[in-house]
Amino acid sequence: MSALVRASVLALLLLAAAAALACRSSGSGDGAAAGSKAAAPAGDAKTVSVTLSEWKLAADPRAVAPGKVSFHVKNTGSQPHELVVYKSAAAADKLALSGATVDEKKVAPLGRTATFDAGKSAELAVELSAGRYLLVCNIAGHYQLGMYAEFTVK
Repeated sequence: MSALVRASVLALLLLAAAAALACRSSGSGDGAAAGSKAAAPAGDAKTVSVTLSEWKLAADPRAVAPGKVSFHVKNTGSQPHELVVYKSAAAADKLALSGATVDEKKVAPLGRTATFDAGKSAELAVELSAGRYLLVCNIAGHYQLGMYAEFTVK
């Protein structure tokens, strides 16, 4: 991959990360920057396709090797959604809550997209070590309605 293409991909991902920080959902906890990480060159990344809809979240594949993971997220639903990555040993439906969202003071997000509308897509790149993760839409009420999936890095 040429240096120009690599720089362009990195610039786009940095813009997406800045947008995610600027447009965080109301379920973002204490306001600390969780943001997404800048991406590695495309050849170094593992790619995961995530589909969000009412009230489902599906990831393919559901397991990858450790390292930089690129999530390509598509909202096929009719309402706005987001993707948040948490590392947790808790059962997928047992994360601590604060009101109608996951309590991000108790389980910190490793990365998140901005909230985005139906029919739109978002990108998120996160460095992940071996372990168990949960992919969640943390817009108020969405997690409780089933918008989560287990994800493994091994």
